[in-house]
Amino acid sequence: MSSPPSMPSPGDLALAARAGEATAAPARPVVVLLHGLGRTRFSLSGLASHLERAGFTTWSRTYPSRRLSIAASADEIAGAIARELPLGRPLAAVTHSLGGILLRHVAERIPFTRVVMLAPPNQGTAMSRSGSPSRAW
Repeated sequence: MSSPPSMPSPGDLALAARAGEATAAPARPVVVLLHGLGRTRFSLSGLASHLERAGFTTWSRTYPSRRLSIAASADEIAGAIARELPLGRPLAAVTHSLGGILLRHVAERIPFTRVVMLAPPNQGTAMSRSGSPSRAW
């Protein structure tokens, strides 16, 4: 007569779980795309298509860059990310211009694993320092 199979100990279960974690592929991050001043989410659509063909999920939205302050725009973006993206999924970001400044504010509340900033105006712009309004905007 054979003996019943023994139950694994909690230590055995922990070792098995760690071994499974080591072999599981990490989840690809959702890539958040943030446009610059006076643009829309469509200005980064070519990049979004390329990333999606490479197997990444992307997320972007248009924010009113000429109507809201930087802080208010960052609040709007952070709220949308929190509502629309799955909890626990890693986030990466690619930003252009003002989008990089906004991301710095958003990242105070939402963690990002990787960030690429294209031409962020870290020291402001000559137009903003001159104090004169631009006819372009």
